[in-house]
Amino acid sequence: SQTVELLQLNKNATFVSFRDTIIDADGIEFNRPKYRFGNSPLVITLDSFLRGNHVTLSGASRGFRASVFRDFGDLNELCPTEDTPFLLRALIRGNGLVLAEPGILYRKHDTNLSRPASIASMDFSEIKNQYQKDVQLALDKKWVSKELGQRMYDWIDRNSRLRSFYVSLHEANYSYLFAMKHFFTNKDLSFRQRIILLRDTFRHSGR
Repeated sequence: SQTVELLQLNKNATFVSFRDTIIDADGIEFNRPKYRFGNSPLVITLDSFLRGNHVTLSGASRGFRASVFRDFGDLNELCPTEDTPFLLRALIRGNGLVLAEPGILYRKHDTNLSRPASIASMDFSEIKNQYQKDVQLALDKKWVSKELGQRMYDWIDRNSRLRSFYVSLHEANYSYLFAMKHFFTNKDLSFRQRIILLRDTFRHSGR
């Protein structure tokens, strides 16, 4: 109901996301998001998304305007995920709204489909193909400028490299030496991603 209300009040918005309260396999809460941007929705634009200047966006609680589906049609049959392709599609057609308050309980356990081992088994080339197809459609329809289209293609290449990096990090069992090497040398990592890299490495190493 909040998603529908926000989409009705904000005509330029194409999706609404909430934050997630993380629970374990037994339903015990262990991570509630902090309220960092007040009660008003945080606006996410395509520009801010491409720059990496955004909070973590929850795919599990995201609701889209129906026009996003009509504009782009079905995903490629071989595309292994829907969260990020539809996120990019929605931002091509408008802005996103993120509410600070938790909207769902998100369960994390050893057999999550979104756990690193499952993500590592995805065919990232098909995700990249989906991105490129959607950007080309946006260019053909003149929804975006050629300059913005090129920025999206650059983002797609960087995103593909980052996905491969995180698979390598998982395969290296979050090795501290592996993480530290990339902390200083991987130019694709933003400052925020470098901090998350260290955090996750320390968590997995039990330090």
